[in-house]
Amino acid sequence: MIVRFVVVEPESKKGSYTVRLPLLVGRNREAKFRIQHERVSRRHCQFTVEDGVVFVRDLGSTNGTHLEGTVVPVDHPLRVPPGALVRVGSIAFLVEYDRFAETPTVELRANDLAAAEALGPGGDDRSDIDIRFEDDAPQAPIEAAPVDSASAAAPSLRLPSSDDRNDDDGDELRRLLEGLR
Repeated sequence: MIVRFVVVEPESKKGSYTVRLPLLVGRNREAKFRIQHERVSRRHCQFTVEDGVVFVRDLGSTNGTHLEGTVVPVDHPLRVPPGALVRVGSIAFLVEYDRFAETPTVELRANDLAAAEALGPGGDDRSDIDIRFEDDAPQAPIEAAPVDSASAAAPSLRLPSSDDRNDDDGDELRRLLEGLR
């Protein structure tokens, strides 16, 4: 089932993410919805679907999973009504879906549908969503390349190479490239 997580807190992380269930939420690479924050466990919680209804269960996380202000019991799934607020660490998001349809209750844009199709059953490696907090992600340095007199009109930047950053810093490069547009 395709659902949408609409992040409402914190302000700096607001956004909407189309996901396919079942879905693991946490910090480790196994999680398809990664939240890189100290209050989120490696395997924090899991969202599943049964008969068109979404369920969430806490996986023994340190700081708990909250559904509409109620603590989700460990290893006991709770029903998530459409539009319900879920809190994982410092992130709060609405879970939007239509239990009688294969699409979320909110209107999808064309790129959302393409992203959802790429998720496949339960997600796959190319569909990971990674939410980072600036204080948790080291910034890759951008150095100005030497400029010769022939190219003085167009200064260039040296982008960090794979040797300069670890695998998790791909988002930094993507943000850098988006900022150059």
